[in-house]
Amino acid sequence: MTPLVSKGRTIDYLRISLTDRCDLRCVYCMGADGIEDKLDRELIMSLEDVAQFARIACAEGIKYIRLTGGEPLVRLGIVDLVRELSQIPQLEDLSMTSNGQLFGKYAEDLKNAGLSRITFSLDSTDATTYEKLTRGGDLVKVYSAIDEALRLGYSPVKINALAYQLTEDDLLNFIRMTEEKPIHVRFIEYMPIGFVGREARKCPTPPPCLALSAQSTAAADCSNNATESRPEAHQSKPLLTMGQIRDAINELASTRGLSELKPLKREKAPLGHGPASSYAFDEAQGSFGFIAVHSQNFCADCNRLRLTADGKIRSCLFSDLEIPIGAALQTKNRDSLRASLLQAVASKPLSYAQQQGTKRTMSAIGG
Repeated sequence: MTPLVSKGRTIDYLRISLTDRCDLRCVYCMGADGIEDKLDRELIMSLEDVAQFARIACAEGIKYIRLTGGEPLVRLGIVDLVRELSQIPQLEDLSMTSNGQLFGKYAEDLKNAGLSRITFSLDSTDATTYEKLTRGGDLVKVYSAIDEALRLGYSPVKINALAYQLTEDDLLNFIRMTEEKPIHVRFIEYMPIGFVGREARKCPTPPPCLALSAQSTAAADCSNNATESRPEAHQSKPLLTMGQIRDAINELASTRGLSELKPLKREKAPLGHGPASSYAFDEAQGSFGFIAVHSQNFCADCNRLRLTADGKIRSCLFSDLEIPIGAALQTKNRDSLRASLLQAVASKPLSYAQQQGTKRTMSAIGG
């Protein structure tokens, strides 16, 4: 099998969005009333279509698939889909990202069906802040989901923490987690995507706006409605870039008698197929990962494609170029599906900085 290659990069990772629906209403993702432009249900790919494209993609060189949303666990039939995907011979790893609210209901069945890994979104370790950021999320359910995943043997178990409302209290809690359990916390610089991000960037107010980088195509974010969408921070200086967060973790860790974070070689880092740079304390069971979307561009190593819930391939998160495959899925035209996949690989840009996007929100694209 010839690898899929685009401008010197091997493309072997596919993120599949199963739905744009979600059981939470995170302030950086959508409005208080949910998604403004929901996909018509008849446009959303059937799970049979998802499996059909996944088989072709894996036959062409895709080795790793992550199921996303919206929230993938609101999609009926999710366990059956996982079971079918896990049986694709060329697929080496099948994972999922979830907010954790529904995970307890499906955890054991998903594991038995062949789900290898799970990543939970957790942007605050303070129950009140978490509830406000997610507009109704239950932090206790997330912690319970993490413990259940560890109990069932998912490996690795990861946490994605968006640098949106992070505080030193959060970092201390994450340090304790990695000390006590084999949990891998990854911090991600905030990416203003779609209408929500564009509206946020209009706000002229200085901090707590997110001034990410002078070179960033999305240099700042703040809310037009501070009372509704920006809970009170625990500190005056927001933690926004990966360098700031890593420095703060080292400073806090020293007060606990921990050594400084050390970079992990790829063979020692937790399994993953994205752009995170991994670090760990000598004394800890878990690790930290840093995904510097803006301050340290990783486009030169990007290995992924995205498939939206309505059947369109995106080769870059920040580009509105999409290759529709709905008609080919309906007719089960394998040659056309393969051609669309190869077109997406060939059209993958060298850098997101060259792109002008995006019209869609993150929930519509797939996280």
